[in-house]
Amino acid sequence: MQLTNTINALQQQEQEHEHATDPAALAAASREYVLRQNGKLPPGTWEQRGWMPSEAETCPCCATVHGPHRGGPAFGFLSHCRGAKHVAALFCVTEAALRNEIKRQAREERVAQSAPWPDPAWASGAADKRDPLIIGL
Repeated sequence: MQLTNTINALQQQEQEHEHATDPAALAAASREYVLRQNGKLPPGTWEQRGWMPSEAETCPCCATVHGPHRGGPAFGFLSHCRGAKHVAALFCVTEAALRNEIKRQAREERVAQSAPWPDPAWASGAADKRDPLIIGL
């Protein structure tokens, strides 16, 4: 019973933290995530065996990433530092909130792209002077 109460309290704290996310930080994190997914390199250096993040780029989430070694991947840190988990940690937002913001922005972009552009000729009323179908010819 006590374990269930503890789990429920932790879930409630997580939900409150997710709703208390700073909108400016969330917008900045989503911009940075999209830039990194499109090829922007995070701050870091290329070393002999691969890419290593700078001190400012290093977060607690980086502790689970295996660094470059002789038989391993040389780009482990680079791919991790481009991911949503790392970018969310950099901007102090939750990963779930960052992913939701990215989805929301993608939805808005799709809607904006599907909306027809207004024709300036129709808006000014000049189209009926030129178009024979409108003036009934």
